[in-house]
Amino acid sequence: IECRIDEWAQGLKEDIKFTSATYGSVYKGHLASLQCFQQHTAPYKLLEKICDNLHDMARYVSLQFYKP
Repeated sequence: IECRIDEWAQGLKEDIKFTSATYGSVYKGHLASLQCFQQHTAPYKLLEKICDNLHDMARYVSLQFYKP
């Protein structure tokens, strides 16, 4: 997400390569936050439910735009 935001930083889309050197620390920070969230909400399985919902919505939207 950070890379995509950077691509539009000047108001026009500029291709920026996603590399571990540039975005690795951001990615690791997001991953650590997700792991912490998962640990604190484990009894409720919230992260699993959020991931399932994102997956289902992405499939639904993709079918709306890319019907065979």
